[in-house]
Amino acid sequence: MREKQSPTQFTDKVALLFLLLLSDPERKWHVHDFRREGISMGWASEILSALHDSHLVEREYRGKFSYTTLVSPQRLIGTWTERYSFSMNRQYSFRSVQKNILSELKTACKKEKKPPYALTLHTGANLLAPYVKSPAVHAYLEAKSFGRTLAFLKKALDLRQVMDGGTIHFYEPFCKEAVFKNTRILRGFRVVSNLQLYLDLFHHGLRGYEHSTHLKHTLEERRISLWSK
Repeated sequence: MREKQSPTQFTDKVALLFLLLLSDPERKWHVHDFRREGISMGWASEILSALHDSHLVEREYRGKFSYTTLVSPQRLIGTWTERYSFSMNRQYSFRSVQKNILSELKTACKKEKKPPYALTLHTGANLLAPYVKSPAVHAYLEAKSFGRTLAFLKKALDLRQVMDGGTIHFYEPFCKEAVFKNTRILRGFRVVSNLQLYLDLFHHGLRGYEHSTHLKHTLEERRISLWSK
């Protein structure tokens, strides 16, 4: 028998369910709505029950017409932020002789219909809300083609793997699908969503918390929510 899921136990499917709730905070959600993300009705019900126990959602039991509503997007994100750890993603660090490695990354992937990477941390946030000058590049690579893409970029960018430091860092995402939800193109680069930027920066060293706060305030000034697409 599957163990009951916890709202603090962030698997890829749990993250996908959270994102779906945030996509329409006012909606009345039925358990079958989550099947579009590959989440079974049984598993969705378990996760929603755990969220209800934590007062993050309200559940109305009406037989086959039962539904769930999100109490507060901010509270759900707050819980996520408290429990999320960027270190869950596997990191691969490299050095390059290229002077503008970010530009070279764009060039190397220009033939792809959709770039197989998504910028994150300061690299991604600076394209939207500049705050911390950092020469290092941080990017997720899609999990389904991670090994192939990493090998391609190592060759195309003439990268040398290092244990410490590095000028460019690639991450194999723990939440394989959720990380790439709602990515967009900013200044020619594929970047993770505003929410993913915020989550990644929040507990990250090198002034990550400061940058996450700046990002949030910048979005608020533009009347954009953290969870909007």
